[in-house]
Amino acid sequence: MDDTGVYNSSHDSSSSCCYDGSPSTVSSPQSCAVIGDSIAMGIIHRLKGAIFPSGDDDAAPTTDSSLSAVLGGMTSSGPNGTILAGNGYYAVHPPDLNVVLGMTAGTFVGLLFGVAFASVIYRTMSLGRGGGEEGKNVDENYEGGGGSWKRTTPLIRTTLVVSSILLPYAIMTLFGIENSASRFAICSSFVLYFFRTLEATFGYVPPGASRSFGVYAAYFALPFDMSFDSVTDEPIMATKGEIEAGMKRAMLDVATIIFLCSILSPYDYMPFGSRRAGLDGYGLLGLLHWRHLGDCLVIAFFFQQGLSVSFSLFGNAIQSTLGYRSTPMMRSPIIEATSPSDFWGRRWNVLVHAVMKRGLYKPVRRRTNSALIASLAVFVASGAFHEWLVHACFLYGKSDNRNDVRIGSQTAFFVWNFVVVAIEGVLLRNERFANFGKMVPRWLIPSLIVMTSLPVAHWFGDPYKNGGFFPDYEKCFPIIRKVVTAV
Repeated sequence: MDDTGVYNSSHDSSSSCCYDGSPSTVSSPQSCAVIGDSIAMGIIHRLKGAIFPSGDDDAAPTTDSSLSAVLGGMTSSGPNGTILAGNGYYAVHPPDLNVVLGMTAGTFVGLLFGVAFASVIYRTMSLGRGGGEEGKNVDENYEGGGGSWKRTTPLIRTTLVVSSILLPYAIMTLFGIENSASRFAICSSFVLYFFRTLEATFGYVPPGASRSFGVYAAYFALPFDMSFDSVTDEPIMATKGEIEAGMKRAMLDVATIIFLCSILSPYDYMPFGSRRAGLDGYGLLGLLHWRHLGDCLVIAFFFQQGLSVSFSLFGNAIQSTLGYRSTPMMRSPIIEATSPSDFWGRRWNVLVHAVMKRGLYKPVRRRTNSALIASLAVFVASGAFHEWLVHACFLYGKSDNRNDVRIGSQTAFFVWNFVVVAIEGVLLRNERFANFGKMVPRWLIPSLIVMTSLPVAHWFGDPYKNGGFFPDYEKCFPIIRKVVTAV
C-alpha cells in the first residue's frame, strides 16, 4: 500500500504470484485469476467517487487515476483479460496459502485441546449423574458450586483455567504463527474454553449438554452455541432446509467479506480519511467529526461481518457433518438493535454472550443478588479478555515495533458501554422517557443506539488497526486489487 492508496507489490512479500517485487512493476500475471465483468469494478469506482470526490483535498486517498479515466480505461482488456484501469489493471490476488495452512493447523490443535478439556470436566464432575437427581437441571444439581465439583482438586480446576490462557501462546510458538488474524482465530477458541470451564465450575452447564460425553465434547469444543429442546433437553438437530440456508448464508458472508476487503484495502481500512480523534488534532469535538464517525462505523461493520463469516463457516460445517443446529452469531446489531442492552445482549456476538452469561453473569448475580454488579463483571471481563487478545495477537513474540499498540483501551471501551447500558436501565424506569422513546421513529432507533458507542469505537479498533490485523486478515481470502504497471 503506498500513499496514493494503490496496492504496490514492494509492500507485500506474499504477492510473488503476480508481482516481481519491484515498485510499480509487474511480472507475468499468468497465475492471477481473470475478472469476469467490468461492470462490478465500475460500480466499485462509482461508490468511491461518490464518497470521496476528487476535488476534496482533505479526502481519503484515492487511486492514481480520476474516476472518468478509470472507467474509461475499463473499456479495454489487460493481460489475460484482466481489466485495465489507468496505469494498471485489476486482478484477483489469491489467499496466502501459508497463512491459511497455519490458521487451519493451529485451530485444529486448539480443537483437540478443547476435547481434552471437555473430557477432564465431564469425568471429574460426573455431569448429568452426580451432584443431584439425574435428569434434573444442572443449575439445580450444582447450585452454589456444589455437586461432585467439590470432590475435584483445586489443582485440576486451576490448571484448566490457566491452561486456557497460556496454551494459545504455546501453539503460536510451536507453529511459528506470526499472522495476527491466524492468532486471533486460535485465541478465540480458548476464550470459549475459559468461560465454559467457569460455567461448569459454577453449575450452569445446560442439562442437555451433559447427557453423553460425545454431546458435551461437541458443545464444549466447537465454536457454536448448541440449542436444546425445552421439553426433552435433547440437542436440536438442523433440518434439511436449515442446512441449505446455512450454506447460502456462509457463501453470502464470504462474498461480502471479499467485497469489503477489496473496497477497503486500498484505503488502509479507513476510507473516510480520519485521524485518530482526540490524539492527532481533533480533540473532543473530533469524536463527532463525520470522518471519524465514518471510519469507526466502517471498522465496526467490518468486525461484524468478519465474525459472521468465521462462525458461518464453522456453523455450516457443524450442521452438515454432525447435524446440530447452528444459529447465526451476529443478528444484525448495527441496523436492527432496539436498545443498547438489545445490541450487546441479544444481537452482537451472541455466542460469547451466551457463555459469559452462564459462566460469569449468573454466578455473580446469584452471589451478589445484583443485576448491575453482574453486568459490570461481564463488561469488565470482556475488556480483560480483549486485552489478552491484543497482547497475544499483536505483541507476543513480534519482532517488529508495536509501540502504537497499547493495552487498556479495550477495557475502557467496554466500561463505557456498561455505563451506557446502566443509564438505559435508569431512564427506562422514568415514565416520561419511556413514552418519549415510543415516539422515536423505528428506523431511527438503531442509528441512535450505535451513536452511543461510535465516537469512542476507536478505543476498540485502534489496536487492531495499528497492529496490522486487517492486512493480515485479507490474506485469508482472494481479493480484487489494482496492480500498478511500469511507468
